[in-house]
Amino acid sequence: MLENLDIANASSLEKRLVRLEDVEAIQRVMLRYAEGMDNNFDADAIAACFTADAKWSIQPSTPATGTHHGRDEIRNFFAGLKSVYTWTMHNMTNAMIDVADDGESAMGTFYLVDPCEIIDEKTGEPQAAFIAGRYRNTFVKIDGAWYIKELSAAIHHIGSWDEGWLRKPLLATEE
Repeated sequence: MLENLDIANASSLEKRLVRLEDVEAIQRVMLRYAEGMDNNFDADAIAACFTADAKWSIQPSTPATGTHHGRDEIRNFFAGLKSVYTWTMHNMTNAMIDVADDGESAMGTFYLVDPCEIIDEKTGEPQAAFIAGRYRNTFVKIDGAWYIKELSAAIHHIGSWDEGWLRKPLLATEE
């Protein structure tokens, strides 16, 4: 029986299995990132998803977005977000992940659907909101584990949940 084993195909099968495991591991990194945010902005859990020299950038720039470099700066940024949001529910959907041929890096896109409560800057009261956007991230494998090397996202819409996101957008857009 073993004499009929096609080693070339077995190797190909093993490579395909590793690639599928890598895709799953990358999805789990993004889910841990979302869980950290949804767990009262657990800055240590969020920072653990990133490389030491990572870049985190979400545009357009608001009090809850911007660009931050390095795991420590990312951790400090997220520790401060507790004063901006009372709760969030980050849903990462439509994952498309491409692992490089060497199996050491990957690119991934994810949609963001996030019902949340944002503290109104004028009144200090929470307001129900809806955020939609898209992530385009770079991932790297270090010592067998996947991390976010660069998180880049565009927020396409922030709107009022109570008054309707069409009637009361909370994110100013240029015409």
